[in-house]
Amino acid sequence: MVDPDGRLEPITEALELAGIEPIRSVERPAGVPRSNVAAVLGIDAPASGTLPKQDGLDLFRRVRDHFDSPPPIALYVLRSERTRINELLDAGVDDVIRVPPKREALLTARIERLCGLDPVEPPEQQLESMLESYPETVYIKDREGRFVNISGHSLDNREMTRPQRVGLTDYELFPGDLPDRLYEEEQELLAREETLFEKIEHWVEDGDDHWVSTTKAPRYDADGELLGLVGDVRDVTHLKRQEHALAALHQASRRLIRADDREEIAAVTIDIVAGIDSLPAARLVLDAEDGEGDGRAVEGGGETGEDKRIEERSENGEIAWDETSFERAATSGETLYLADDGSVLTGPQRREYEDTWMPDRGVVGVRLPLGEHGVLGIETPEGLLEPFTIELTHILAANVEAVLDRQRQERRVTRQADRIEQFARIGSHELRNNLQIAMGAVERALAGEDEAGEQALATLERMDRLTSQLMTLARTGSMVRGNGQVDLSEAAGTAAESIDGDLTVLADTSATVQADPDALVEVLSVLFRNVADRDPAATIEIGVIDEGFYVTDDAPTRLDPDASDLFEPVYSETSGESDGSLYLVSVLAEALDWEVSITAEDSGTRIAFEGVVVD
Repeated sequence: MVDPDGRLEPITEALELAGIEPIRSVERPAGVPRSNVAAVLGIDAPASGTLPKQDGLDLFRRVRDHFDSPPPIALYVLRSERTRINELLDAGVDDVIRVPPKREALLTARIERLCGLDPVEPPEQQLESMLESYPETVYIKDREGRFVNISGHSLDNREMTRPQRVGLTDYELFPGDLPDRLYEEEQELLAREETLFEKIEHWVEDGDDHWVSTTKAPRYDADGELLGLVGDVRDVTHLKRQEHALAALHQASRRLIRADDREEIAAVTIDIVAGIDSLPAARLVLDAEDGEGDGRAVEGGGETGEDKRIEERSENGEIAWDETSFERAATSGETLYLADDGSVLTGPQRREYEDTWMPDRGVVGVRLPLGEHGVLGIETPEGLLEPFTIELTHILAANVEAVLDRQRQERRVTRQADRIEQFARIGSHELRNNLQIAMGAVERALAGEDEAGEQALATLERMDRLTSQLMTLARTGSMVRGNGQVDLSEAAGTAAESIDGDLTVLADTSATVQADPDALVEVLSVLFRNVADRDPAATIEIGVIDEGFYVTDDAPTRLDPDASDLFEPVYSETSGESDGSLYLVSVLAEALDWEVSITAEDSGTRIAFEGVVVD
């Protein structure tokens, strides 16, 4: 061992523990006699800390020049670049070693081979062992197409032994016109001395599709004389079925894009699972959206039964879907994996679990969150899920989530368009009413009434305020909520000034509301106008409740107290509330992030606003 700075001590210790002795370690080759030296191991290393660079190539040349008849010389390389190994071998170094000391057996075998103590297996024995053990079909043919040798594993004629197949041709092994096609193909390859690389061939046997990948190349003797062909045949049926399953998934996913609603998306998703053999049982849980309806689960798919519906399975094939795993995936937003031991794993936990997998252990189910929409689960009633099945399900989940995202955006656009249309109708009605009031006030002002001008100005200001609020709401879907404290009594007074009639407004003078002043005034103005339309001399009371405030009146109402759509435009139109004021109140409140409720009685109405910061 030529070890100038001690960095080869771990190697020396490992070899001594393995029984390689005696080992002599020196700093330089000078003075070492040739006698009894079986081999020399030097070092090639970069500078490290206080240790200098060791140029193994220079060391190799010095060792070689030191001996009249040099023994085998190897270098232990502490560099990471693979190109350095090639450089050393090209320079004539007998061997290059980078095996770590912890691999004692492998390190010992390398040194024994360097010292000539490891007998080399004859090439004939190596070839025989390879052909007997290799798990794919490998063969050697002569120029006439006879099998000179062939592996023990073969895709065809497996009842034949290797010796029985040697000397035969494709005509004895395959039926039909296949031997003719193979013979012509191989003779053409030999004539051109070309290689056929991974040609995919397909056939149907007993109703099942099969695919193989074939590679054939010319072979030569030591003098370059063409001897025949060497080839291999690999069964790629599993890979082709995966490829077809992926293509089927992409093709079927086009139906998702054409789905009109969430109900259809759910049904199409399960139909896709049912139509792809690679996918096991599936369950799709969609969350309730926009406060409409309940979350629902759609189940289907599976590995047994013609249409593979869960509910049509035998009792032994049914899956008891774990609701907790769906809820956990939806809450955490993480993909969860169900192990065969009953545990539920996250992605990192699954990787750790896979590192300790036994052959009969694995994952039996997956729960994949679909953004904010729900969870897609797959599970197998028996056996384990293959990695490809899990990958395929991830692709399906991504497609489903993308379609649900797109549909949600389309609904938002539709609602926005409907809102603008409603605003145009209701807003124009409000503006026309105010315009008539302003025009009447101007006429009275021209006739000499002192307060008419102020009323006209107040009405025009309300028109400006309402137009601004509605335009902002239609454009953005929300309004300025404001952080300032607005006196509830003052806001009520401002709102009442723009209303024709003799309304009596009683408001809590000690309460302040955190809101945008114009928005609060506009909400109250719309409510006051609704009351004035029913009874111009009504009394309105405004008070504080927990997390909000209320507005009550004693004006007769035409509202049905049992109706569930009091705040909808359709109710306003059918109930006689043709101005849509209640709908406008609900929209303005929603834009301020307030919750609004109404209680309708013969003696009047009570409207409550919650989610409001009131001091």
